[in-house]
Amino acid sequence: MTTDNEKKLSFGNYLKSAREERGLSLEVVSGYTKISPAILLSLENEEIDKLPSEVFIKGFLRIYSELLKVDNVLVTQLYLSSLHAWHEEARFRAMGNRSAGQFWILAAVSVSVLLVFILLTVTFLSKEIGLSRKSPDGESQAVTEGSMQELHHLDIFNNKDNKKESYLLEVIASKKTMFKVIIDGRKPEEYRMTRGKRVTFDAEKKINLLISDADAVRLVLNGKIIPVEGRQGQYVNVVLP
Repeated sequence: MTTDNEKKLSFGNYLKSAREERGLSLEVVSGYTKISPAILLSLENEEIDKLPSEVFIKGFLRIYSELLKVDNVLVTQLYLSSLHAWHEEARFRAMGNRSAGQFWILAAVSVSVLLVFILLTVTFLSKEIGLSRKSPDGESQAVTEGSMQELHHLDIFNNKDNKKESYLLEVIASKKTMFKVIIDGRKPEEYRMTRGKRVTFDAEKKINLLISDADAVRLVLNGKIIPVEGRQGQYVNVVLP
């Protein structure tokens, strides 16, 4: 039986304590739940950044809680609390990185403006000195404007558009199965497949797949075969690219 003190633990420690209390290994739990040992370990270690999206994790927690006979509502609440804390920490880190980035951008702009000012000053002084000099035959020895007007060739800010890389994923079923997919963080979609059926997806950033049987599908990303790691009948989470 889990104690009151254990119920005050975070969701990962709570699940780990309940599993060890019942003498179950991660491999045994994986065999019962069809959740890969890697995901189970990430759940117990609360490695939020290594876990799939929230909708998948809630399903995993429900299955895991039922096996361990613990309160799924409590486990889910503890998970959501940890997830919120993780997002807040990530937000603060991003704010710090953005502030540092803004500082260096401002510094780069300031240096660029200073360089332009120096070049313009040199151009003006060169012209003045050139106009004040005369050769013996009376011709001006001024510095040619053409050579000094090369300033417009200085490309201080290169605004060439970077081509965004896109991803084309083809899912091919080798037998009857189902999977869920999240494209670029949008709402999850569920697909039921029969042998030989193909479905393709376009994405700009990320494709997240939860496959009910690791042995049931073949993945081809931008023409390259992507191996699906896992045993037959095992749930696997695949994040591409």
